[in-house]
Amino acid sequence: MAKKTSDKAVENTGPEKSMQELERENVRLRKQLERSELENDIIKKAQEYFAKRGK
Repeated sequence: MAKKTSDKAVENTGPEKSMQELERENVRLRKQLERSELENDIIKKAQEYFAKRGK
């Protein structure tokens, strides 16, 4: 016999972080990602420059 499900909504009992805290963390992580991508681009350009210069 299958269990009957309730029509009542289940409260979110997940992590203790509020939506505002999650949004702040998301903004921080996006900035960190943007900076890391910029650093990677700089390193790639430097590698290309020194590879050409070394020949």
